[in-house]
Amino acid sequence: MKLNLDFYQRDALTVAPDLSKIFVHQTKEDMLIGRIVEMEAYTGKEDKGSHIEHEEYFQLKN
Repeated sequence: MKLNLDFYQRDALTVAPDLSKIFVHQTKEDMLIGRIVEMEAYTGKEDKGSHIEHEEYFQLKN
């Protein structure tokens, strides 16, 4: 299953646990397999754990 943009546009605290899966990417030459083993989820500018200081980081770029 390919993860589309809608997957990532959900709340960070919902997306983070869903990333603890095995990811597979097939190329013409090889198959790449990996797993995200550590992640951080911030809920926005009001989240004191976030180090992002500029509002432009919170806008999605299409």
